[in-house]
Amino acid sequence: MNFKKMAVCALACSVMVGTAPVVGAGVPGISVTASAVSASDEFIAGGLNASYAEIYSHSSEDGTFNMNGRTYSQGVVFTGKNSYGTNTAEISYNTENINKISCTWGHVDNSAMTNATVSIYLDDVLTEKVPLTSTMAVLEHTIDVSSASVLRISLEIEKNAQYAMAETVVDGAEPSELHLTPEYSSAEEFADSGFNIVNAKPFLAVNQLDAQRVNGRYYYQGITFSGRYTYQNSVEEIAFNTENVDSISCTWGHVDNTKMTGATVSVYLDDVLTEKFPLSATMLLTEHTFDVSKASNLRICVDIEDDAKYSMLDISVDSFAPKKTYTTPEYSTAELFIGDGFNMKNTKIHDVLSSLETCKVNGRDYYQGIVFSGATTYSASTAEITYNTENIDSISCTWGHVDNTKMTNAVVSVYIDNVLTEKISLSPYMLPMEYTVDVSDASKICFSVEMDEDAKYIMGDVKTDSIAAKKPVVIPDPADSKEFSNSGFNMKNVSVLDAVSDLDAITINGNTYRQGILFKGATTYTTSISDITFNVENTNTVSFNWGHVDETAMKDAEASVYLDDKLIEKTSLTSGMLLKEQKYDVSEASTFRISVSIDENAEYAMVDVEISDEKLPAPENLWGDIDLSGVVDSSDASAALIEYSAVSTGKDTTLTAEQKAVADVNGDGAVDSSDASLILQFYAYVSTGGEITDMKVWMENK
Repeated sequence: MNFKKMAVCALACSVMVGTAPVVGAGVPGISVTASAVSASDEFIAGGLNASYAEIYSHSSEDGTFNMNGRTYSQGVVFTGKNSYGTNTAEISYNTENINKISCTWGHVDNSAMTNATVSIYLDDVLTEKVPLTSTMAVLEHTIDVSSASVLRISLEIEKNAQYAMAETVVDGAEPSELHLTPEYSSAEEFADSGFNIVNAKPFLAVNQLDAQRVNGRYYYQGITFSGRYTYQNSVEEIAFNTENVDSISCTWGHVDNTKMTGATVSVYLDDVLTEKFPLSATMLLTEHTFDVSKASNLRICVDIEDDAKYSMLDISVDSFAPKKTYTTPEYSTAELFIGDGFNMKNTKIHDVLSSLETCKVNGRDYYQGIVFSGATTYSASTAEITYNTENIDSISCTWGHVDNTKMTNAVVSVYIDNVLTEKISLSPYMLPMEYTVDVSDASKICFSVEMDEDAKYIMGDVKTDSIAAKKPVVIPDPADSKEFSNSGFNMKNVSVLDAVSDLDAITINGNTYRQGILFKGATTYTTSISDITFNVENTNTVSFNWGHVDETAMKDAEASVYLDDKLIEKTSLTSGMLLKEQKYDVSEASTFRISVSIDENAEYAMVDVEISDEKLPAPENLWGDIDLSGVVDSSDASAALIEYSAVSTGKDTTLTAEQKAVADVNGDGAVDSSDASLILQFYAYVSTGGEITDMKVWMENK
């Protein structure tokens, strides 16, 4: 009696076959058709004692499964059952009348990306172990069963991955139908055929609303890789079958307005690392081509810092180009341009219609622009914005400090196609600065503003090429003194007085004043600065009276007057002073600033403020003011010495007749070192609080 055959019959009574085979995802350009059942198909269908193993066989038309993008219709799929553990899946076969079994091992596409180990038992004796990985190329394997009655195949699978033993050949009898390899009829079909996807998503858009923005461009086809973890790295990946493909071309770029962190692309051909290249958030778009002519599998892994996003765009496959390639933005208005910025950090698009919403700079009203804001008190921070400039030749704007925000400095760095081309210093007292940049040869421009503390600056009144802002800047034109007083900005320790009753008014030398500008000392036992600035572009003359506010600390003060941030005069103020009249010609200035240094917490006020369109008579040149700057200082002493050196060595004079008239301060008929010495003495006198501001008068009293 043949006891081996009897044992096989007994085993056949306990066949356990999976009840619901998993049908593989559809693959472009292939289909499965019925054919005659081969001996190998019958062998596969006769599996015994199956545990977490599903049989696919033509004899029962059980469907298909995919490995490495191929479609298989014959084989056994082994499935892990635990999400966070390891389990064993197995199946047995009678091999009494068989000598050799050949098969293909592989990871089932789109199942968990974890590993497995195959253990081969012949008549319950372990004869071989084969490691399997989720990224492996399909593995050909042959088992000699000529001396065995039973073959048991056992897979130890991590988590719930799936692996398959496919296209089993028994003693040379091939399956009735072999695997099918995908063929692509378009680039879009290829892009959508990816498998083993981890946080990678193919996209196909039909219009700009659905398109993906990269460097300001609109892309309609590609694959996006998304980082998963804030403050950590994660690896995103996708694989493609490339058996019928020779080359793949694409464009790499950072997805606009996502996290500004870096990434690294690793390219594997048949699970062999062949290439690595870095990506950055500020990168220019980069063209790339993969030669896959000798590979059956392409796997792209993107190691992303933090939760940024990068895209592989406009994918071309051999002769198939994208059906719809990228488009670049075009702007019919300057407002459309400024609203299209990307990768914004601490910036805000400013585009308003009402004067109540305007951004004020040096008292001017700006209706359009980009506001850059400091993010952190007591430290420096960076605000930035980037624009696509492929269809633009030039950008013009006005830079300025936003009124009534932190009075700290800033530096603008201008990057054209990632190259630093210019740095611009900004200050809170600056006049609005006109600026134009040539972008005719650039694809993008980035404005990065580094600010001390939490100041705000604006790039206002933006123009692109010949297209100006719809609503231009408005310069203030105060109707009267009250409106002028209320228009002050960048105030520090200052309040504008507009009292409705004597209870709210102030008194100076016993007289009551309901309107004016009040300067307050801020701290007891120290000196503090009180400031206010006015726009005077439509004003010619400003006059007022200085006075000490009754019943406040009896401490002194000093008022400094600046036109366009240039010091023109210093005035000493005392607690016992009578009203002191001041009048200034501001016809050539844009800003008028008054800064008062106050001892302790005394209070002084500007009262009887008046403005006029009439110009003051031109003053005579100051004695000693050789450079005609309106102030006698050390530069005038230098001018006297330069003139003395030139004349002493027989060279031509360096001074005009007008300058010579005020240069010979001692009246000895020559401009020499003694004049320079007297000028320095007078400058020192004025700088230390001297009340005589006319050098000729000072000389008479010397």
